[in-house]
Amino acid sequence: MFSREMRPYLIGGVAVIFTVVAILITVGIYGYYDKKDDVLGEAAKSLQSIAEYKEDLINHWIEERLADVDALTSNTHLSEQVYRLYQNPNDQESKDFIASRFNAYVIHKKYESLLLINTNGLVLIALPTQDTAVDSATLHQVNIVKNSSQAVMGNPYWCKVHQEIHWDVIKPIFRDATKDKEPYAIIVFRPAYDHFVGSQVSDIPYKSETAEAVVVALQGDSLSFLSDSRFEPGSALNKHVPLSRENGIATMFSSALGIANQVVDYRNQKVLCVVRPIHGNNRFVMVKQDLEEVLLPLDEYLQKIAIIFSLVMLLVISTSTMAILNIRKRRLLERIKDQLDRQALYKHYEYIVRYANDIIYLCDFNNHIVAYNDSALTFYGYDAKEFTEIDAVILIETEVWKEHKQKYSKEQYARGLIVESKHVKKSGEIVPVEVSIRAIEVDNQNYFQCIVRDIRERKHAEETQRTLHNKIRELNRNLEQRVMERTKQLDHAYQELESFSYSVSHDLKAPIRSIQGFSNALIEDVFDLIPESAQDYLQRIIKACGDMNALIDSLLEISKVSGVQLMLYRNNISDLIDEILQELGERYPERRIRLIPYPRIFLLTDYTLMRICLQNILSNALKFSDVREECVIRIAFEETKEHFIISIEDNGIGFDMKYHERLFTPFQRLHSVKEYHGTGIGLCIVKRIMQKHHGDVRMESETNRGTTVYLEFNKEKV
Repeated sequence: MFSREMRPYLIGGVAVIFTVVAILITVGIYGYYDKKDDVLGEAAKSLQSIAEYKEDLINHWIEERLADVDALTSNTHLSEQVYRLYQNPNDQESKDFIASRFNAYVIHKKYESLLLINTNGLVLIALPTQDTAVDSATLHQVNIVKNSSQAVMGNPYWCKVHQEIHWDVIKPIFRDATKDKEPYAIIVFRPAYDHFVGSQVSDIPYKSETAEAVVVALQGDSLSFLSDSRFEPGSALNKHVPLSRENGIATMFSSALGIANQVVDYRNQKVLCVVRPIHGNNRFVMVKQDLEEVLLPLDEYLQKIAIIFSLVMLLVISTSTMAILNIRKRRLLERIKDQLDRQALYKHYEYIVRYANDIIYLCDFNNHIVAYNDSALTFYGYDAKEFTEIDAVILIETEVWKEHKQKYSKEQYARGLIVESKHVKKSGEIVPVEVSIRAIEVDNQNYFQCIVRDIRERKHAEETQRTLHNKIRELNRNLEQRVMERTKQLDHAYQELESFSYSVSHDLKAPIRSIQGFSNALIEDVFDLIPESAQDYLQRIIKACGDMNALIDSLLEISKVSGVQLMLYRNNISDLIDEILQELGERYPERRIRLIPYPRIFLLTDYTLMRICLQNILSNALKFSDVREECVIRIAFEETKEHFIISIEDNGIGFDMKYHERLFTPFQRLHSVKEYHGTGIGLCIVKRIMQKHHGDVRMESETNRGTTVYLEFNKEKV
């Protein structure tokens, strides 16, 4: 029915169907168990929520009962009346008072009854009944808790007198709880057990045939039911289920409280169960539902999966059949199209190869050239006949051919290889080329396709570039050597200049001291004998000598700053500023200085140089603000991407910014000596100090608006 050519498609179709079936089964199984987990998870959440609600409900109910007892017994007057009745059981006034209080709880709190008994079990007051004695079970509960000073919730028990279950709240009453060993009376609160445990606890908030909630207690190795089961009326206190690891109940009570577990219940039915502890050490609320009912939604899910599986299989089989039939038809059309495409491709390839700029030729594995393009004949210089008769090996320079034979295998050439080589023209000229060699198959025959590119220009450019690089490297080496030599020369000249500056400054002081000394001698000896003009000249000479000494001291200070070796430490700049301002205040006590508070500043600096720098700046701030009532100084600290910046602002007379650069030149002044004393060297020293710290200093000012000095420190250096 199907040809040999179609058999692979048939086998493929069967494989597709088999694969689809396997995938559907796998997805179905996975989906089933996933859905089962979802259903069990939702049911578990519901049961856990109900169990937590029942637990809270019962605990709250118990707490309310205990609170009722504590509230009643905390009444001091009631306690006195109970003690009077204890001393005189016939005291009617006390009985009436106590009964009125009990009756209020019976009416408003819906208690079944309240009892006041003595330690012998004799009923002193009982409302609303007229019991004169309590049964042995009640007395047993009383004896268990009578030594407790707190209200206690007893255990549920069957009362033979009233033929019903009681769950009493008991509170012993002591005259002095700290001294008395036994109470003199006991109050028993008896809630309506069936009303609460029988209805509110067992109620399930959604429709279910098998879900139930019961109150249970652990008694030894068994589970005792404290409320009726929905399947067994009257089972409270009468039903006991053994705890065993086989049915899972023991494990659940020992380690999995509050977690949904699959166990076997008292009906021998597999259930999903949650257990929560309630008030007391051995009481629990248990909420469960039959596992069969929990998993009912899975039946509908399985039906949907079966329908989907059937539809998908029908679709796959139909599609596969149509595809196989369609393939037979399409194969015939593809054969015709392939033939036409092959012919068009051959013509296109022949056109590209023939007129390509690159040299292209085809040779067999015996090195016979079988095809070529026009560029190959032009490049090598052969005609068409000669080119097909030569051995392709003679196109490669002999030494290069030997090297390539050793370096590359036929397998590497077959996978495709791009190498640099040297080819030989017919004229004998050797030309550097780049060759791409790849094994190809044409009409079931194997060939090597060689694409050759002339790279003479590229090689020439590489050689030129290599020569330039060598020259640049040589120039760089020479430049580095010259820079080192010039640097040494500059260092030597700088040292000589500093030495000369120091020597000149030091040697100038001797003649100046002589001039100043002789002038003082003249004043002492002949001051009164010479004219007033001569006296004025002598005074001017002495003052000029003092100014000259100050200038020489400034030169020496510049020399000292320039030659000092930096000792960098992390200094507290703020403390340094405070110390300098304190010294200035002591030197000029008539001046008022106010420093605006600013954050603490710590920088890696030379302590001595930084003190000189800040002292010059702060002294200028004080000097040029003498026209103000007080000198106000504002200091700020800023961090940028590259610098730490300290700014020091004063409220002085300021200056015109067009003279800014003159301020850092030695002996350049913007104000006369008569206006402000000084040598004009302070800011020059500040500049030198900042340069030694690899930083800079700049100033901003406005006439009569104050001046701000900015000290900029390079972050990489400090």
